[in-house]
Amino acid sequence: MEFKMNLFWLLMLVAGILAIAGVFLDWLSLWGNGVTGWDFFSDGTEYDGGFRYYMPVVSLVLGVLVLILALLELMDISVPISKIIVIVLGILVIIMPFITMSEFDGFMDYLGTGFWVEVVAGALMVVLPILSIMEILPDEL
Repeated sequence: MEFKMNLFWLLMLVAGILAIAGVFLDWLSLWGNGVTGWDFFSDGTEYDGGFRYYMPVVSLVLGVLVLILALLELMDISVPISKIIVIVLGILVIIMPFITMSEFDGFMDYLGTGFWVEVVAGALMVVLPILSIMEILPDEL
């Protein structure tokens, strides 16, 4: 198998890594104490958040899926409608942190770095495939 240099899929590789890393960065920062997405999941049984505390793991899995899809495409193993799949996964990655944080009133005042990393990763997963489909972003380097 040979890797091909494809700008779009290299950027999707970065977006997948950002989505994975964002889960382990602070989603909530209160008085100097940070709570990561992983903390919400692992300590979620202590809170009454229900399904909301599973969203960081869902976001992590979505990031891994985009990472795998990008690696497959870079290895020249084509997946039908892969760019559409990435757009859908990106929309979900954007939504997951908001669902988790909706438990807290006024959460927008205390958002941490990981929250924004997740949103940026999801935005890359939505915007870049659209630019590639419209042929504004060149695929090949």
